Amino acid sequence: MSDSHRNEITIGRIIGGLYLLQFVSGILVNVVLTAPLSGTPGFITNGAVYAHQIGISALVSFLIGISAIAIAVMAYPVFRVRSHSLALGFLALAIAGLAATIMEVIGTMSLVSFSKTFSQAGVAQQDLLESVKPVVASFRTWAHYSNILFSGVGLLVLYTMLYRFSLVPRVIGGFGLIAVSLQLGTIGATFLGQAVNFTLLAPLALSQVALIIWLLAKGFKPKS
Repeated sequence: MSDSHRNEITIGRIIGGLYLLQFVSGILVNVVLTAPLSGTPGFITNGAVYAHQIGISALVSFLIGISAIAIAVMAYPVFRVRSHSLALGFLALAIAGLAATIMEVIGTMSLVSFSKTFSQAGVAQQDLLESVKPVVASFRTWAHYSNILFSGVGLLVLYTMLYRFSLVPRVIGGFGLIAVSLQLGTIGATFLGQAVNFTLLAPLALSQVALIIWLLAKGFKPKS
């Protein structure tokens, strides 16, 4: 095996580790750290109470966004020899994804600031703040969905590369393309007034787990 082949395998394994970090961090942020924002009695009270915890979620979110760029940079030499345009697109989407992550973090921390203002306000001011609460909450919601869309498009490019050039077994690449398409479909439908179908998000979690396991074990399949 040539040095270039070993290098592609090693890069694949490192990227697998970074995707594992993203996967675990994403669960930590969305299921644990930011859970109080949607829990009873809502962000207007919980934001101030759990400010430290939600602040940690913001820092972890930044880490996820930066790791996506690290993945794209590491994958660039592997992808470039197969498709220069897709390699550039994957990198550009990672950078755009970080911008979307920053917008979501701003929205999340705005809820904390709003909650702190509410907790210190008088009764009359609280009534006023209650009236604008949906507007503040909607900013974070749409920033979150936009972030997911950017991430999903990036994964669509990734799985296209994996499937087209057999960088991993095609069953993983093919399943990933289907799973990402389902995710993009249900998240995109929210912009048309539809509710998120969370069942359609599950296949992407499964495909990511399969990809992570393969990359950690085998890395990318070298170009012959």
